[in-house]
Amino acid sequence: MYLNLCVATYSMYCFWSGETHLAKAAGVLHTESGFMDGKEVVKVIYDPSLISKYDLDAYASEGSCQKMEKGSSYTFSEKDSNYQFKSSIYKHIPLLDSQKTRINSYLSGRDDPASVLSPQQLTWLKELNAGEREKKDLSADFTQNWENM
Repeated sequence: MYLNLCVATYSMYCFWSGETHLAKAAGVLHTESGFMDGKEVVKVIYDPSLISKYDLDAYASEGSCQKMEKGSSYTFSEKDSNYQFKSSIYKHIPLLDSQKTRINSYLSGRDDPASVLSPQQLTWLKELNAGEREKKDLSADFTQNWENM
């Protein structure tokens, strides 16, 4: 299925809080922190068939996020994007960007991110938590399991 995805950018006092707030909106698939015109911003990738730009703007406003006008230069901040996720055990599991976005949001709200994991990802998480698996990138396991499907 082909998706016609859209991009919106919002400024806020702290992109970590903006990122976790915006990720909770239905239809938001991915968020990333960055800078625009000297401000902390969050770029949002969303599906307009699930949330309109108008509704996304309204939701952003509820979280003290203001929409940024186009034409400004955006700079991605890799070290700041998905901050909660990067300091969690979940970073050792192969995930889609949309899963990383949701997990980051859930962790900031102290919610359980297990609902966004596949059965295989849940198995890896259980093994990591039990110390049965070394905390390293599981991409090789992911590739092997994918090929076995």
